[in-house]
This record gives sequence, C-alpha cells and structure tokens, in this order.
Amino acid sequence: MDLTKKITQNRVARTLEALSDCYLITTDPRDASTMARHPVVCTKNRERVGIRHRDANSKFAKWISQFTLGLELDERFPAAMNGRVMYVVPFSLGPIGSMNSLNCIQLTDSAYVALMTSVCARYCRRNPSVTTSSFSHFVFFIRTLFRVSASVWDSIGNKQFIRCIHSVGIRRPAYCRLTNNVSLLQLLAVSASYINFSMWPCAPDRRFLALHANNREVWSYGTGSEDAILCKNEVALRLASITAKQEGWLAERMAIIAVTAPDKVEHFIGLAGPDGCGKSCLTFLQTTTPEWKIKVIGNEVAWIRLGDDGRLYASSPLNGFFFHINGFNPTKSSMGKEFLSKDAIFTNVGYTSQGYPCWSSCDMHSVPGEVTYDWRGEPWNNNSEGTIEHPQASVAIRCNKCPALHSQWESDKGVALSAIIFCTRRHTGIPLVFEALTWKQGVFQAATIRTDSPKSAQEGELTFDPMGMAAFLGYSFGDYLKHWLSFDKPKTKLPKLFFVNLFQRGSNNEYLWPGFRDNIRILAWIIRRITSGPEDGVVKSYVGLVPKEESINLTDANGISQRHMDPKEYRIATKIYVHGYGAIPVIKGDPKILPIKAQMFVAEKARLLRPRAIYICDGSSLERDYMLRILKQRGVAQELPALTNCCLISTDPRDASAIPIDPIITSESREQTETRQFGSKSLFAKWTSSFIMDVELDERFPAAMAGRTMYVVPFSLGPIGGRHSINGIQLTDSNYVALMTSICTRVSAAVWDCIEDKRFVRCIHSVGVQRPITYKLINNWPCVPELALLAMLPEKQEVWSYGTASESAVLCKNEVSLRLASVIAKKEGWLAEHMAIIAVTAPDKAEYFFGIAGSSASGKTSMAFLQPTIPGWKVEVIGEQVAWIRVGADGRLYASNPHSGFFLHISAFSQTKAVASKGFAKNAIYVNVGRTSQGKPCWGSSNVQGSSSELVNDWRGDPWNTNSGRPIEHVNAAVAVRYEDCSTTIHSQWESVKGVPLSAIIFCSRRSWGIPLIFEAFSWQHGVFQASTVRTDPADFAHAEACEEPIFDPMGMARFLGYCLRDYIEHWLSFNKPTNNLPKIFFVNLFLRGCNNEFEWPGFGDNIRIFEWIIQRVAEKTKDSALSTAIGLIPQQEAFNLQGLNVKWKELTTIPKIFWQNEVKAVRKIYDTILGANIPKVLVEEFKQLEKRLSRA
Repeated sequence: MDLTKKITQNRVARTLEALSDCYLITTDPRDASTMARHPVVCTKNRERVGIRHRDANSKFAKWISQFTLGLELDERFPAAMNGRVMYVVPFSLGPIGSMNSLNCIQLTDSAYVALMTSVCARYCRRNPSVTTSSFSHFVFFIRTLFRVSASVWDSIGNKQFIRCIHSVGIRRPAYCRLTNNVSLLQLLAVSASYINFSMWPCAPDRRFLALHANNREVWSYGTGSEDAILCKNEVALRLASITAKQEGWLAERMAIIAVTAPDKVEHFIGLAGPDGCGKSCLTFLQTTTPEWKIKVIGNEVAWIRLGDDGRLYASSPLNGFFFHINGFNPTKSSMGKEFLSKDAIFTNVGYTSQGYPCWSSCDMHSVPGEVTYDWRGEPWNNNSEGTIEHPQASVAIRCNKCPALHSQWESDKGVALSAIIFCTRRHTGIPLVFEALTWKQGVFQAATIRTDSPKSAQEGELTFDPMGMAAFLGYSFGDYLKHWLSFDKPKTKLPKLFFVNLFQRGSNNEYLWPGFRDNIRILAWIIRRITSGPEDGVVKSYVGLVPKEESINLTDANGISQRHMDPKEYRIATKIYVHGYGAIPVIKGDPKILPIKAQMFVAEKARLLRPRAIYICDGSSLERDYMLRILKQRGVAQELPALTNCCLISTDPRDASAIPIDPIITSESREQTETRQFGSKSLFAKWTSSFIMDVELDERFPAAMAGRTMYVVPFSLGPIGGRHSINGIQLTDSNYVALMTSICTRVSAAVWDCIEDKRFVRCIHSVGVQRPITYKLINNWPCVPELALLAMLPEKQEVWSYGTASESAVLCKNEVSLRLASVIAKKEGWLAEHMAIIAVTAPDKAEYFFGIAGSSASGKTSMAFLQPTIPGWKVEVIGEQVAWIRVGADGRLYASNPHSGFFLHISAFSQTKAVASKGFAKNAIYVNVGRTSQGKPCWGSSNVQGSSSELVNDWRGDPWNTNSGRPIEHVNAAVAVRYEDCSTTIHSQWESVKGVPLSAIIFCSRRSWGIPLIFEAFSWQHGVFQASTVRTDPADFAHAEACEEPIFDPMGMARFLGYCLRDYIEHWLSFNKPTNNLPKIFFVNLFLRGCNNEFEWPGFGDNIRIFEWIIQRVAEKTKDSALSTAIGLIPQQEAFNLQGLNVKWKELTTIPKIFWQNEVKAVRKIYDTILGANIPKVLVEEFKQLEKRLSRA
C-alpha cells in the first residue's frame, strides 16, 4: 500500500484539496518537538565523545557506556513492534553507488517515518532477488519475524552498512477499554506505558535516541516525529561526523547555495549556524534585483571534502528538503508561489476550509470568508492566542520539485566553496556582518557562537552552539575543533569565513536591519570581498574585518524605524511550568493570584490532562462575549436577531440529554453511601470501590485535554464570601461548559480571595476529544458519549465528568449544589434539596414563601413560573432548581438559592409565553430549540408564531411545520439566563444569605390517576413518609406501555442524592423537634387524566387556586377548609376556589382504596429491596398506620 494512503487511512494525514498531491500531517502534541531528550553516544573510549555538560540546556550528546546502552535498549526494544508492521527502508546518503555515499537500512514501525525517509534520502527499488548475507544477518540479529522479499541493491552487496532501528514504542493492541466483559486480569495485563491516546503512536515519556559508533548503529524509540527520521540528522550528521573525522572530511549542518552576480560569475557559499539565526532565510532568498540569482544545492547538510586543487568541495547527501517552516514565505523566497504546491508533506501547520496550508509567515492564499484552523484543528483568526502553526512545524519535499534547485545538487564531487558564512542571533554586540582575519581566527570565532532565543525580545540567557553543530556532533568538541584547524595547510585554498547577525535591535527594541530580500546586499558585499583585495572596503576591528558604510549598497533599503508590527509578530505570555510536562502558556489571567492550593490543583491536573494552554476565567461580560464569539466561529452557536443578545446552541444529538449516564460515588463506607439498586430504572447513584474508580479515571483522563485549552473556572455557590457558600474550581476543556458555569453560579476573581487556604470543591471535566480531530464532528460539538462518566469522591470533595459537554458537565448545577452538598448538609445539619423557591403575594399584600420539590416533568417549573389567572395575586421566583434549607434562630426553616442564574428545561413554557418572552428575551442562551427565519426561538406547537411565510427549522436544523409529526425542540431543550437579566420574574431576595422562611413545602407528583389534585400531610413525620414514597409516571406516559411501572423518586432527590436513602430520610425526620417551627407539607398532582385521557385539571395560571387553598391552611383562616382522609387532608369543595372553571371535583379528589393498597405494597417492596432490615422504624410505623386507615376507609 502506498505510504501516503496508509497514513491518510490512519487519520494521521489530511489531504490538502487545494494543492496537488499534498498532505498535512498532524502529530500528537507531545511528540511535535524535536530533540526533546539528549541523544547518547556509545564508544569504547569516553574521551572520544567526552563532552562535559555545564548546564541542563547543553545541546551536546551525552556519552553512555556499552553496558548501560544495553540495559536501555533491552528495556525498550524486545517485542517493541508487537502487532505492528515493520517497514524495511534501504536508502543511500549521496548518489547511489558513489564511493562517497553512505548506504543504510532503516527498520521502523511508522509509515510516516518510512515515507519521510524516502523523501529525504535516495530510496532504492529493484526487482526481487536473494538478499545478501550481511543484510540477512542484520535482520536476524534484531530478532524479527518479518521475512524480507525485496532485494538488497548492488551498492550494499556484502559490505558494511549503517543500521537504523526505530520503534514508536506502542504495541498493538494499544488500548484497553474497560467494559463489563473485560476481566480484571485482562485489564491489569495492559501496561500504562502502552496506552495510545491518539492515532499518532508515541511514548514520549520513554523516548530514547542513541548512536553506537563502533557498531555503526542508530537506535530511536518512543517518537514518530523528526527525531525518528534517522537519515536526516543522526546518520547524515552525527554518525557521518565520526566517519568524516576518521577519513579526513567534514560533515556539517550547513546549507549550500549558488549566487550568480551581475557579471554572470557563479559563487558557491556554505551557510551554517544554529536554528532561528536566518540560515533558511538566506538559503531561499529572493533577490530584489534581477541581476542577482540564487540557486539551492542543499538546505540542511553539507559533506565537505578537500579537492585535488586544494579547494573545499561541498555536496548535499540528502535527496529532499525537510525544514522548519516558521518564518519561511514561498512568495518572498527564490522558490516562488508555486513551491510547495505539489507533492509536499506539511507537518503541524494550520489549514483553511478550502484545503490550503497556512502558517504565520505565509500569505500564499487569502480568501474572504474562508475559515482557518490552527495546527491542533481549532478555529483560528488574527485575534487568536498563539501561532497558527507549531513552533517546529515543517515541510518535506523532494529536491527535484524545487524550482530554484541548482543543476549540481546531485554532484558526487560537490561544488567548490568560495565562502562559508556562520549565522548568529544576537540583539546587541555582534555586527551585521564581518569577515574573519584568517582561517584559524574564523574557526575560533565560530567555536564561540552563542545565540539569543528566537522567542526573546531582549538580551537574556544565551545558548552555546558552536558552528551550529552542538546538537549533531558525534565525537568530542576538542577533536572537532582540531579537525577544522587541520585543513589550514600551505597547499590548500580555503574559503573565506564570514559571520552574519540579522537580528540586532535598537533602543526601542526594533530590528535595525530589514532582512528578507535586502539580505542580498550582504551577500553582494561578501562576494566583493572574495574577489577584491585584502583591505578593500573594510575596517579592521577586534573581531575581524567589518564593512565600511559606503561598501554596502543601502540604496532604497527598506527602513524599519516606522514599520508597524503585525499582530502575529508578538505575544505576551504567562506560563505555568509543570515538572514532567513543560511550560503551558496561560493565555488569560494571572496564575500568581491563585492561592497555593489552587495553584497546585491546576498544575497537578494540567500534568494529567496535558492541555495546550490555560485560560483563567473571571466571569465578566467581556469574557461571556468572547466565549460566545468562539462558539459562533465554530458554528455551535447562532444569533437570534429577534431577541436582545441571545443565541441558540445546537449540540450533537447523542449529547443532547441531561444526565445520560449513571453517576458513581466512591467513599470509605459503602453502607453509608449506596442505596441498593432495584430494577433497570433505578435513579440512585451507584457506589464503586476506590480501585475501580481509579481504573475508570485512568482509562479516560490521562492526556484527555491534549491539543485543547483548559478553562479554570472559580465559582461560588451562594453569595461570594457568604458564610454558607461553597467555593469551587472547575477545570474544563469546553468553553460552552465554562460559559454555562458562569451563568449558573457566581464566577469571579474575587472567589480566589474566599478560597485562600481553605478547602474547595474540585471539579474536573473533559469532553474526551483530543486535538487535532481527525474525524468530522456533528454540529462541531465534541463528545464521546460511549465513554461518558460522572463520578464523585465526597471525602476528597471532587467531581469528575468525561465524554459529555451537555448539562451534566456543568458540575456546579447539580453535582456540587445537590449531590455533594447533600453530603455536606448531612454532616452540618441542613438540607440540600432539588426544590424551587417561590414567593406568592396574596391580594391583601401578605407574602408567603414556598418550597416546591418533585421529579423532573412533575409540574415544579410550571408552578414556579405561573402567571395567575386571578387578579391581585403575584408569583415571583427565588430559585428554580436548588434550595439549601437551614433552621433559623426562630425555629423556622429558611431556604436560600445557591445559584445565580436559570438553566432549566423549557418544555414547561410552551403555553406560559408571557414569562418566556419577558424573562428569557435578553442575554439568554437557548439549547436545542427550534428557530424561525426571523431569528426567534420556538418550542412546542403553541409557541410557534409569525406569518405564514416565516420558515421554521427544528432543533436539528431541518424544516418543520405543524404537520411534521415530530416535536420542534429536543425533549431536554433548555434555556440559560442570569437572574439579573430576569427582573420581571425574579424576587428581590434571591441573593439573600439568610434565605426566606418557608410557609409550606410542596411535593409534586405525576400520576394519571389515584393521587388527588392536592392533599396536606397530617404532620411533619407523616409528610416525610409520604414524600419518601413518591412514584411518578414517565413524562410520555400517554404513549407508554400500560404495564410500565412508575418511577420511584422520593422527594425528587433520587437522581441527586449523595448518600444512602435511609440516612437521608432519618435526616429529614431529625428536624422534628419541639423547638422548631416547621412548615406544613403538601402534595400536588397536576396530571390526573379522565376516561378520554384528557387532563382533569387546567393547570398553568389556574394553579394559583392551589396556592390560595394552601395559604388558607397555613394562615388558618378557616377551620373547616379540609377533610380528613386515609392519606391526609384534602380540600373541602366549598373552600377551594373553582369560580370560572369547568372541572370534575370528585375525580380530582377521589382516593381509590385498591389503588392505594397496591401502592403501599409496591413501595414497601421497594423499601424491603433497597433497605431491608435497615428501614427506619418511623417509616415502618407510618406504613402500618396508613394500612390501618385504608382498611377502615
């Protein structure tokens, strides 16, 4: 199979449709850099390598003993290619068959490495024949089962050849997913070292690069990037430098160019120097005047030999170009615009939606409206943080594809060098150009080269890199200098040595030299020095001969004093350095203001999750606008022009539901945590051991944020600084989740002051999709629902979420404010409940506060947002989702809302359009609802308004009308908006620290028959008992199976309870003390159906009549307003306001004896299953009392 097809099928490569046979390779971000670890060299004599490392930044290779090398290799290579294909790549450095060439064989298990080797070196193909003995011995030596059928070409024969062995270090199968069918032994058999987190196999933590000089072997392990292409540097430079020393020639990291002057005389020049010093800029220079021409012979490696005439001849052993692309612009080089447009392989650059590659210095293509993506696959524009390409992005292309290639590029003899230029990068002190006085002085100057970092704008720590060879030298530096000096002999005609520094800066930190095309002026001066007298146009200085001002042509030079800087040319960055991972840029926020424990939390999880950048949120309106802008650029969000600053989010349909998975909890005591499961529809969280929890987390979270931004979201549940508030930090790689967290809770930098060194809740979330993404996302919404996980560790106050980016990932909403808070509340003596809090103002202006609890779709939201149909009544919301309830000093229960915004399912508002239009018409975010052509959100058939010509699309974006036969919104469609933007519906006490005193607690149920419209509990104890037995019909009960069992959901808390049901009920009962003035408890069922399956009660605005009767009971205005029954107190018909209604009162208040007897049996069976003998005694007694009352009824 063709190698380009192979890597494309593996989703490592992307076809660049706009170019001809070009591909974009995207690597694992951990494997995108070269020379991540020091290479080692093994020789018999340490002094032959013997380079002392003065600091950790030294580039020189380290010496290693043969014994230690054997240990290192034996630790990695046995069975390293297990399950993989071994590619056998025969190649020649230099023309095939030449006496000056080096013949090699590389073994690799990476199609990418095999492909790049064939680009860089001369890759031989011959007809099949019998292999030679030396090749067969080599293959046998590395103990592989691969049987070679290709021939070994005649140039190798039985001679010695260089052996290159490479493995990415990932065996197949490389990934084990935990399922119910995987045994523990199978799980433990998978080594963590071999877990593959992307389609790019690598093991960077075990990376190893070694040269065995005596055996002429090169070994590479753990990487699949540039370091694994051993022909490029390790053989052509490091090993070749040893051979060159022995045979009397030079192997140098040097470009070779041919400069033709206006007099048509051609001069060959070698260009050496460290990375980032302008070598490539000079190599591919496009001249400003047509009289000067530059051709390229080689851009990376030069082998230099002494000719018969005493001159130095340089040749390029490579067959292609493989160079870092940063700073390279084809349109400003000698290559022209068409270079890299055919048969090129790009690595880690950005790309456009039309299939063009792009990087910071490239302006080849610019199409209005074209979407651009960075090298990780994220949408990118000029205002984005960071560069569009990786700092070591590269391109590979064969030499014969280069339009500026010199005809002598494949010459065996090479070309005679007229000059050698050493490039450096210093901001001050080193002149633009100078000439060495002699060969010896020039070698000395080249041996002292130190450079500034390309990222540094000011003089800082310098890197010592003599001749630009520090990272590629295979023997001792002292012998290397002596070898250079040995060429200075009387009969030799050595080239002149020059030094160039293009990066001097002025007092305002501006570059003093324009560079790029104007660099031809430097080469013109150097050529004049080659052909002129010794003192012509120069001034002698301490370092050498510097040009006189008039000797360099400065006519029409591009001055840069007034040059404006492009936004891409600078970046102000703060970084977090994590041991074992490196520096992570902080693209917003200052990590130094974080408390120490918060810093440690962020750093330790960054090392685990490995994000590309960190964004510290502050919850500001500017941040909200930024998040929405990113979501709109990605196509996830779209504007709703009919409303004020509102938008519509469309998710992946697989990730549109709330709580799509069963939560798991790990704690020290299973008995105190777990409520036993009963049936397939149990809503309670499952307990799991710490060992299994670790396995589940370790299967998902290592490197889960690779290529993504990690958002650090500090939040407070409750007023910031409040004595009852819970502070937390959520880490997420979803800007949607970060945005929703800032709506639901108080996100602010002030939270850091409240955390200080106190404990805080730790929330860790990842969508589970690493970048670059090699497959198409639905609605550009990243998720992996098949691996979704929701876990809580209450003792550590940690919550983990994986695989989803929907409501379940907004951990502050339910997981912290309910599940974890319920555990904290149990310990501290208060309640955390799934409960709305509302204020009802009667016509006499008396205000009453109610808590409304119940399962989802049981009418809780409808009652909280009702618009009264009876004049004089007013209903306002304090909270819709969560209530934290504490006993006040006066013995009453006070309820507060820890949230700061709504995030609620919107289906309840299909007919209460007044509330929706007023409360959710400004700064609201709609999720998975329909949309009209005029930019209005719509859900439910009664909500669709407008002219007949107005087009409507459903939540999936498909055309919709009332005859479509499907709902316009998703069943869990939602809306999110901050309370401060809902002034018409929110109560002024919503942010009260103390809370509001509850007059009554209402538990809602959804049953089609049997449960009356409303009844009151006899006592607190009886009310807790009744609430603990609540069962509800499914929301789609009208279309469900007749035999389908109701869902057991006591207090509406089954989904959110963080400890066992027995302790939870006893905790509720513990509030029944003589000193407490407890609210009355009521039960409401709005979903009674008649014989024709129609609803018996009108609901919505008429629900105010229920509150009117409850207030009568609470205020004790009438003594005869209720009738005692077996289950509680139901309203007297004359005491209940039915004016203007046409309802069947008897059906609304009937208590069927058989129904209730069956209900008691069913609930008792559930309790016997989940609690057994541990059922609270109070419940046992209440069951008995209820059975007695039913028997007497």
